[in-house]
Amino acid sequence: MPIDRMNICRGFLAATTLALVSPVIAQAAGPAFDIAAPASGPATADAPQAGAGITEVRDPNLLSFPLAAPRLSLAGENPHETFAVFLTGSQSTRAASMVLSYVSAVSVAPETSMLRVLINDVAVSEKPLQPGGAQQLVVPVPVGLLQPGFNSVRILLSQNHRVDCSIDGTYELWTQIDPRTSGFRFAAAPSGVGDISELPALPRDETGAVQIDGRLAAGATPAEIDRTLNAIQSAVLLGAFETPAVHLGTESRDGPGLDVAVGTFSELPDAPRTGNTAWPNVSFLPGRDGSRPRLVVSGATSDEVQAALAQLRNAAQSTKLMGTASGLRALENGRGRRIADGQSISLSEFGSDDRPFTGRFFRESLTLALPADFYAADYDYASILLDAAYAKGLSDNAQFITRANGRIVATLSLSSPRAGTIEKQRLRLPLDTLKPGLNTISFEAIVPRASDSVCDASAQQNASARFMLGGSSTLEMPSLARVGHYPDLSATMAGIGQQAPEIDRALAVYVPGADPSALDAAATIVAKMSIGSGTVRDTHMVSAMPHEESGNLLAVGAYAALPPELLDAVRVRSGSDEPSPADEPVQLGAWTSIEAEAATGEVVGDDPATPAAGDGGILSSFAEPVDYRQRFVELTRPFVTSIASKLRREASSDPTRFTALPDEALLVAQAPAPRAAAAAWTLVAAPTTEALASGVRSLTGGDNWSALAGAVSVVSKTDGSITATPSSEERLFETQPRSIGNARLVLAGWFSRHAQSYMILLLSASILLGLTTLVFLRGLGEKDR
Repeated sequence: MPIDRMNICRGFLAATTLALVSPVIAQAAGPAFDIAAPASGPATADAPQAGAGITEVRDPNLLSFPLAAPRLSLAGENPHETFAVFLTGSQSTRAASMVLSYVSAVSVAPETSMLRVLINDVAVSEKPLQPGGAQQLVVPVPVGLLQPGFNSVRILLSQNHRVDCSIDGTYELWTQIDPRTSGFRFAAAPSGVGDISELPALPRDETGAVQIDGRLAAGATPAEIDRTLNAIQSAVLLGAFETPAVHLGTESRDGPGLDVAVGTFSELPDAPRTGNTAWPNVSFLPGRDGSRPRLVVSGATSDEVQAALAQLRNAAQSTKLMGTASGLRALENGRGRRIADGQSISLSEFGSDDRPFTGRFFRESLTLALPADFYAADYDYASILLDAAYAKGLSDNAQFITRANGRIVATLSLSSPRAGTIEKQRLRLPLDTLKPGLNTISFEAIVPRASDSVCDASAQQNASARFMLGGSSTLEMPSLARVGHYPDLSATMAGIGQQAPEIDRALAVYVPGADPSALDAAATIVAKMSIGSGTVRDTHMVSAMPHEESGNLLAVGAYAALPPELLDAVRVRSGSDEPSPADEPVQLGAWTSIEAEAATGEVVGDDPATPAAGDGGILSSFAEPVDYRQRFVELTRPFVTSIASKLRREASSDPTRFTALPDEALLVAQAPAPRAAAAAWTLVAAPTTEALASGVRSLTGGDNWSALAGAVSVVSKTDGSITATPSSEERLFETQPRSIGNARLVLAGWFSRHAQSYMILLLSASILLGLTTLVFLRGLGEKDR
């Protein structure tokens, strides 16, 4: 709803007055904060490695935060992080304190830098940051604040530099919180997971992953592996495991995690004969004496096992997670808030940072999830209706920048001799800057002043607010084109809420040679896909390359084990087999002969016609009567030559025609299935099985999974970064009931992504109209007798 201008001015003045007294503190809950520096920013020289400078001391009474260290590496002047922690019923009733172990950069000024903590939107601590060494903050938690289920923890920092008040100096500000030695401490050791409803409370390993072991008998058949993968996916959904790490084998591993076993009573002699859950023949056995808990799906016959798996699957796909309102909101925002056609969501719902900002470089981001069959193209735009306020006297280069997935989509100047407010300013986000699955929208406010050249500590203590992003700002989505499209890794691998019909089809999983490491990698990817789609995918393990008529395929393996026909199908080859684009002529169909005629002035395939007249150009065609075919060639020569040349250049440089297998990286490539209309073949490969296992761990952990896009994504071995390459060709298929509105959007989107085809269509229609008009006019008038 619109904001009253006077109220905004009063709010901004009040925030400025508050900043004169003390550093500004956050007032609202927020989402996970993207702390990555923009591409244009300088590298952080002293940024920490994960957990650097923190001495790990295992506390048996500590329930550690379920995060990996990179998630809690908070950089910049206004970083914050919000996440959900699951507590069992018994844990929520115990007296507890929260422990934060952290290290801050030596450049952080303790006089003006603050740390604030909120639990379930209630402030429980506000302390100055102590830089230059390992620190531990212990905060008592009020009785009754923690509830069974998911609870939100929000950490907000305000960091100022000791001696450098420039924009570059903001990149030297960081605080690393160690999730292994941070969490909720109870008077006694936290109770373990007692029943299946408490699966989200399973402890994570040091990478933030939940270790899941699928227990298989020696020589397990593909059907037995499929059953186990089905149960593992159900467990992942019931436990809300964002980062599952799956191992398939005969023995259970040590350490925290979950064992999953599926089979008949004869195959699992120690399985309970009656289930102890709400679903017959499904049992959850809590761990005892250090052993892992077990999820067992059994039955007297194979049919009973399948029926139990079906019940477990239905429950996993429909069970509602429990927790506080802020805890469930934090969980959803951390995963990526789902947004539908025509929906509007305020930034406060995303948990945006609406603290009045006293620094130089404000950064904020939010993550939204779009449907897997969203067709990203430039046929419309989403909008940010911006509410904000800024101070007077900012430098000439002060500006507000909006990015969509790293691309700048809008800028606003903030330089003014007077303080100003921004009310419902519409910032457009073209839909071609978004993609299926997870998307990151980021905001940057660069608000320097000339006085920043002198970094005075006393001035920072009395600093006034320079900028404030209103939580009432709104993201509006238009009607979206909905159509299935391949290749698109973001839709297939990292898709959110897939509703397309292909999600119900079996996914063929091909592991050449049944290599154990590759099998674990494939199982981990399947489990990770279930989190994004919210569904349990039927899998079909295959021991050989499927026929070209088969449906969806996931192939995982080392380069040496991959069959050539698979590499050809997904358009990847080793460097030695890479053909030269110049050796492969571009087929332009009918336009090839037309271009040849236009270039030579002769008709190909017929008797030579009268050559074009001298230097008259196109107008020469009207100088004297000539053959219609020759006149057509002359009229279209400039257009056809230009279009054909452009098509040749694009086809010869098309990066999706083939991709060389990288020497030291994980390759994820996709192509439409050769002869199946609504299916795709996806390949995950690496030079060795060791590199494959390492690459899949890097891919499924952190933010890398959401960065998958296009037809080819390469995961770097050195830093885990992902390089995505789009495809210039695509296969579309219906996923929604037919409607004129959706068809119009899809057609408009297709033309925007294929501009050359649109040009050819317009040119062809114009030529056809001209020729038919000429024929019609020649039939009019008086005939010679």
